Amino acid sequence: MSDTSSPSAIHWKPPVMFVGGLVLFVAAIVLVRSWLRVVNLEIRDGAGNRQVNEERPFAWPQWLGPARNGVSTETGLLAEWPASGPVMVWEAPLGPGYSSTAVARGRALTMAYVEGREVVVCFNADTGKIIWRRSYACAYEGMDPRFDDGPRSTPTIDGECVYTVGATGIFICWNLIDGSEIWRHDLQEEFQAKPLYWGVSFSPLIVGDLVIACPGGQTGSRAAFEKGSGKLVWSTGSGPASYSSPILIRAAGQDQLVFFESNRLVGASPVDGRELWSFPWETDYDLNIATPLFIDGDLFISSGYGRGCARIRIRTDGKALRAELVYKNKKLSNQFTNSVFHNGQLFGFDRSDGHFVCLDYGTGQVRWKEARLGLGSILVADDKLFLVHADGTLALAEATAVGYQEKSRYEFSTRNQVWAAPALANGRLFVRDGARLVCFQVKAGSE
Repeated sequence: MSDTSSPSAIHWKPPVMFVGGLVLFVAAIVLVRSWLRVVNLEIRDGAGNRQVNEERPFAWPQWLGPARNGVSTETGLLAEWPASGPVMVWEAPLGPGYSSTAVARGRALTMAYVEGREVVVCFNADTGKIIWRRSYACAYEGMDPRFDDGPRSTPTIDGECVYTVGATGIFICWNLIDGSEIWRHDLQEEFQAKPLYWGVSFSPLIVGDLVIACPGGQTGSRAAFEKGSGKLVWSTGSGPASYSSPILIRAAGQDQLVFFESNRLVGASPVDGRELWSFPWETDYDLNIATPLFIDGDLFISSGYGRGCARIRIRTDGKALRAELVYKNKKLSNQFTNSVFHNGQLFGFDRSDGHFVCLDYGTGQVRWKEARLGLGSILVADDKLFLVHADGTLALAEATAVGYQEKSRYEFSTRNQVWAAPALANGRLFVRDGARLVCFQVKAGSE
């Protein structure tokens, strides 16, 4: 039995003040390190601010390009790439995320997630050097942990402003030139929206003096703000949000906003958000993700998870609008990426069997399938398909109805989940993975 009265058996206890001081010291180190990380993320006047060329003729200023349909009007692009792949103009470290790139006025913008902060980065589109970088704290709580490593939506550039929305609904207007914050909304909090399990994914849409958002809340599933001041102009609906982005169309003689909501397609007035028509479209897990396409006066929608695609026509009886089904089938089921339209044909990745499909838009019938291409993103330009596969492979193919004709292939990344859609501007192709943004030259002689 030990003698607890002997000096050697007495356990020394540090003074309370010492323990408290040690705790404060450690906390101070943590705070300083956190502050330094934030400081390192913030850049107000980076090296990219030198020689910004704002006079380039082409832009890709928002999600899916100028018309929100994945189509570029550029011509003179390379018919094939060198065996070593297209020439890399620049690459820049970025961080995780699924945001695509917006390009306008000599700038390329995208988003990432770094150490608990969502980051908006503005690059010089010619050099890849950072012009400015801004960040804000954002906790990804309650999202699927397999896919919680970055923002989903794409910045929208309009004049001297850029609009971004993060995976938890933090909606911000920034000054394009210096990155200063102009206004901010927390869509989940302000509209009483439930957090989305796979993160807020819509990209803001500019319509005149308004910027359109999809809060998906009890006090507004759709909303419009003054794009300059951020003042709420209208909010309508009370249904949950989907993962799709809105578009603007003119059908049956009327301008209409189109929202692909969690269980239906909706047309709304841009003036006050009033619902004009709806078309039911339910999927497993309420996963309507691809953005609707407006083609030859009709709407094309496509969803994975057992649903398929449909062509829908908007008609009027002189008093009200209604949506009518032209056809529907399961021959092209987009999961998280969009199809593109070219010369009467739709091209897209089919989630059901991993095929790449060419669908005749007029009849809804398959023209051809190419097996084993998996999933990916796509844009069309100069009669060519630019494909970014989820495994990091780039491919160049003919946009033709007579079969899959691949011209070039190049592995630009070995990472999985390369899901960000490509962007094209001035002969440059912008692609990203979970670590970097890469700019390739895909036009001969482009500077």
